[in-house]
Amino acid sequence: MTSSNTLHSRFAKDQNGTFAIYFAFLLLPFCILLGLSVDGGRAILTHNDMSKALDSATLAATRLLMIGNPTDAEVALLATDYFDKNLANSRQMHRHGALIIVIDRVTKTVSIRVDGWLPTTFAGVYGMEKVAISVESQATYSVNDIELGLVLDTTGSMNQNSNGGGPKIAELKIAAAKMFDILLPDNGAPGDTRIGIAPFSTAVNAGAFAGDLTNHKNTDNCVVERTGAEAWTDADPTQLGQYMVPGSNALKDIDPTDGQYAYACPVDAVLPLTNDKVALKAKVNGFIAKNGTAGHLGTQWGWYLISPNWNSVWTGASAPKPYGTKNLVKSIVVMTDGAYNTAYKNGKTSSQQAITLCNNAKAQGIIVYTIGFATQPSEEVTLNACASIDPDTGKPSFYHAENGDDLTSAFSDIAAKLGQLRVSR
Repeated sequence: MTSSNTLHSRFAKDQNGTFAIYFAFLLLPFCILLGLSVDGGRAILTHNDMSKALDSATLAATRLLMIGNPTDAEVALLATDYFDKNLANSRQMHRHGALIIVIDRVTKTVSIRVDGWLPTTFAGVYGMEKVAISVESQATYSVNDIELGLVLDTTGSMNQNSNGGGPKIAELKIAAAKMFDILLPDNGAPGDTRIGIAPFSTAVNAGAFAGDLTNHKNTDNCVVERTGAEAWTDADPTQLGQYMVPGSNALKDIDPTDGQYAYACPVDAVLPLTNDKVALKAKVNGFIAKNGTAGHLGTQWGWYLISPNWNSVWTGASAPKPYGTKNLVKSIVVMTDGAYNTAYKNGKTSSQQAITLCNNAKAQGIIVYTIGFATQPSEEVTLNACASIDPDTGKPSFYHAENGDDLTSAFSDIAAKLGQLRVSR
C-alpha cells in the first residue's frame, strides 16, 4: 500500500508539472493577443478621431474656396487649423505628419490625406512599437436647385454706421452682391438657383402685384398684415377672403416696442424669384433706408416669394416649385439691424407674429437663416427663435455681424450652406 501510494503521488506531481509547463506556453501568446487587442482598439479610436477631424478640415477648406478667392497657402492654413483643433480632444497619444492637400478649383473639390502613427503600450514589449494610421477625406461643392427669399431691412437705422464700419445700408449692398456672386457664378450655376428679394420697413411694397393682392383696394402699392384664419400662412392670396390688407396712413401702430411708428410706404418693391444677377444687384443697390421696423412683414414676404401656393401671383420664370421637390432647397434669409417694433393688425407684436410665421414656414421644410447686423442681445431673441436649427451644431442658424466684413462673411457662409457642400470620400 505504501509503495502504491508513493507511486500515485509521484504521478500526480509529474502531471501538475506538465500542466504548469502547458500553462506557461499558453500564457505568452495570450498576453500577446491581449496586448494587440488593447492597442488595436486604441488604433481604431485614433483612426475615428482623425477621420472626423479631417472631414471637418476638408469641409472648412472647401467652403473657404467657395466664398472667397484664397491662395493655396491660405486654404492649407485653415485646413490645418481645423484639423488640429478638432483633434485636440482625442484621448489617444498619437502623432501625425503634415496634411497633404490637393485643391481642384475646376471641379470645386478639396482632397486631404494625413499619415500618422500610434505608439503602442502592451504590444511594444513584443517589438511592435507603433501602429501606422492613414486617413483621407474629400469634399465637393455643387449647387442643387435653390429658391431663396431674401428679406432685407431698409429701415432708417440702416443709414447709421456699423461698429467700426460705414453706413450699414452701403455695407449691406456689398454683402448681398457677394452672396449673388457665389450662388449665381458668371460661368453658370450647375443647378436652378433663383432668388427673390423682400425689402421691408414699416410696410412691404408689393409693386405691380398690389392690385391683385388687395382686391384692387390699394392706394400706394404697399401692404401690411394678412388677417383672418390665414393670417400666418402662405395660402393663395387671390382666393375670396384671403387678400392682403392694403397700406393706409390711417393705420395705427399697435406694437409698443420702442414707442409708436407712423405708417409709411417704402420706395423699394419686392422682386420675385429670378436668376438674373444684374437685376438682383440693381435692386439692392437702389435701396433707400427709411422708417420703422415691421420685421414680421418682411418675414411674411420672404415666405411668399418661394411659396408654390402663390403661383397665381408669381407666374412663368418666377413661379416657385412645389414643396418637397427632389434636390430643391427652399430657404428664407432674414437680415435686420434692430428690434421689430411696428405692427398694425392681429393683436400681436411684430416679434410674436414673426416667430409664428417662421415656425409655420419651417413646418413646410423651409430653412430659415437670420442675421443680426450690429444688434443687441435683447433684439436677437426673435432672430434666434426664427432660425432653423443647424444639424451640425444643434444651435439656431443665426449670425451676429458687427460690421460690413462680418455681414459679408455671414451672407457668404449661408450661400455655401445653401449649396451642397459634402464629404464625398
